Amino acid sequence: MQGVSGYQGEVITFGIENKADVFAKDIRMKDRGSDFLLCFGEGNCAEINLNLPGAFNIYNVLAASVVGQVFNIDPRDIKTGLESFKGVPMRLEIKELFGATVISDVYNANPASMEEAIKELVRLKKGRAIAVLGDMLELGPYAEEAHRKIGEWMSALPIDVFIAVGPLMAVAHSEFVKTGRQSFSVSTSEEAGRILTGLCREGDTIVVKGSRGMGMEKVLEINKEAENAL
Repeated sequence: MQGVSGYQGEVITFGIENKADVFAKDIRMKDRGSDFLLCFGEGNCAEINLNLPGAFNIYNVLAASVVGQVFNIDPRDIKTGLESFKGVPMRLEIKELFGATVISDVYNANPASMEEAIKELVRLKKGRAIAVLGDMLELGPYAEEAHRKIGEWMSALPIDVFIAVGPLMAVAHSEFVKTGRQSFSVSTSEEAGRILTGLCREGDTIVVKGSRGMGMEKVLEINKEAENAL
């Protein structure tokens, strides 16, 4: 609250498992979403069945709910709107490929969203966890350090295979390769797609993510074509 201490208007807070004005509690994560109580103060709660993967999306729901409250939208309508929303293409979509679960988050990437997508990979992992990650662009002088940090952080996680795409993600690969686990560093998403085709098997969990300019959707297009050819 320190950042708004001098603000003269109304402040509405939101959070998870705390005493904010609007909050979520009793959260139960599922493979493709979450169930939780959305509360507009104590004693005024509604069960929400959210069809969006990723724990971070609960914060997005809370922010949207606050806006709804400000505009006097009936809480029942807020619930209906939240539960009917299925997400948008290319943003943390859950797909199936060769019997594997694929988290397709190919629209764009920055360090924070990259970490969230990788967390979702680890959370959903049942067999092998495969990360296919492209460069995070437009980070300026921070770019190399950001990719190195991602590689160091990933190295401590139970990720079985890493396919790095692009010269910046190669920096992350240089850290991950120290683990001795299977990894590849390639220049294009097409190359990554062909490698994934040869690796992918039933029971794997895969995340595909990168900045828009990396065209990471091509990884999935190549694999979908291979699957259709069977």
